[in-house]
Amino acid sequence: MINSALATATQEPVDPPIQIKWVKLDKYCELSGDTKQAVYFRRKTRVWKEGVHLRKDPQNRLWVNLEEVENWLLQSTNTSCQKGSQYAHL
Repeated sequence: MINSALATATQEPVDPPIQIKWVKLDKYCELSGDTKQAVYFRRKTRVWKEGVHLRKDPQNRLWVNLEEVENWLLQSTNTSCQKGSQYAHL
């Protein structure tokens, strides 16, 4: 028991995980299971806002802000449940 406590105390500290805020559209779809068409639809209908939820880089590639998408998801989930949405029971 003493040996394992000593080994734990002498190990080098582990770096915290890197927090990535923006990912390319392909990576977002891979991580979330969402489709590109769904993202384009949210962008077109202004559900997701340019510069907040997504943006294009100088090479015209679309990037998605993971933090803001999570905020949107939590907000829309809370709102739909509070309003008694027809989908709240699903």
